[in-house]
Amino acid sequence: MAFNEVGEVINNCQVSKKGIFHMQIRAPLIADAACPGQFLHIRTAEHKEPLLRRPMSIHGYSSADSRIEILYQVVGRGTEILKRKKRGTSIDLIGPLGSGFKITSNAFCQLVGGGMGSAPLKSLAEELKKRDNSLKILIGAANSDLLPPVSDLESLLGKEDELLISTDDGSRGHHGFVTDLLCVSDSLKHRENFIFACGPEVMLKKTADFAEDQGISCQVSLERRMACGSGVCLSCVLGIEDDEHDEGNCLARVCTEGPVFDSQEVEWDGNW
Repeated sequence: MAFNEVGEVINNCQVSKKGIFHMQIRAPLIADAACPGQFLHIRTAEHKEPLLRRPMSIHGYSSADSRIEILYQVVGRGTEILKRKKRGTSIDLIGPLGSGFKITSNAFCQLVGGGMGSAPLKSLAEELKKRDNSLKILIGAANSDLLPPVSDLESLLGKEDELLISTDDGSRGHHGFVTDLLCVSDSLKHRENFIFACGPEVMLKKTADFAEDQGISCQVSLERRMACGSGVCLSCVLGIEDDEHDEGNCLARVCTEGPVFDSQEVEWDGNW
């Protein structure tokens, strides 16, 4: 169930010189209902502009202290307004929205994130660790300045877990794409392999191809421009393969049926 809730900003601080911010918000109804992979629709309007809400992935949540978190980068008018939100100010939210990740247990899980698309991985990693999963977290970006903060992810790691960084220009970690770091685990006996990915679509497609080649279950979180966030405007549809229909393929709304999909259901667009 989604709620229209007026939250209170707890903290809003810059965590990267490239304009990446981390905001914590007190919103008890949303925090109690959230799950990994869902998102918020945030009203950023000042004097009725900008008109449309902004979709933001839920970075973290805690029902114990009624807190939700988002990561965002200042790229336009809406996020510029968010940047100016001070502690104690109100913020109009709708959430949690969408269908999140299906959480597995006692498995080897690779979490793959690209740039700001990595935001959902914190809450996902927290839930996976509660269910005795081993984690390999892979975070990539074009360069080191565009990497999201990883300290929260590092604090979750156990002895058999690892976190690897990649940058396209080699300024930090592996010199290359984050998908270069994907692997198949054969050392953890009796544990299935799973992949969870969020980020740019070209990265998701490469991850999906790897998963299909290796026979690994893979869930991907897709990003689309959306106006309503509730499935009415149909601005965020994508093609999916649907074996239940005679025609084979159909459309799904990222804001409601997604944003998380089985990677083998997605009709990938573009030339990769």
